[in-house]
Amino acid sequence: MPPASPPSSPNPDSNQSNGTSSKDSSADSSKLGEMERRQRMMRDYSRYGSVGVQFGAVLVLSAFAGHWLDTRLGSSPIFLVLGVLVGFGGGLTSLVLKIPLSSKGRSSRSKPK
Repeated sequence: MPPASPPSSPNPDSNQSNGTSSKDSSADSSKLGEMERRQRMMRDYSRYGSVGVQFGAVLVLSAFAGHWLDTRLGSSPIFLVLGVLVGFGGGLTSLVLKIPLSSKGRSSRSKPK
């Protein structure tokens, strides 16, 4: 007499639970992955956009400050040029301080596990 086989389950797909299929759960996870990717991209855009605005604002404000000093002291555009140079240096410093944070975040995300 052959050995009795275990009774088959009424649900042939063992991945289904509570009436949802594995296709539905993979679609939900891909939607979540897409949303996370878009949120990450928007954070990067806002970070880089703010760096550009900050660079421009520091440059313009320091140029105006140099021009104001030139008019108050009656000097040639010495302080204007110094203001532009200081503003460029300050903007470049803020740029350099922001970039390692974003590149560090990118490299840790792209590492394979």
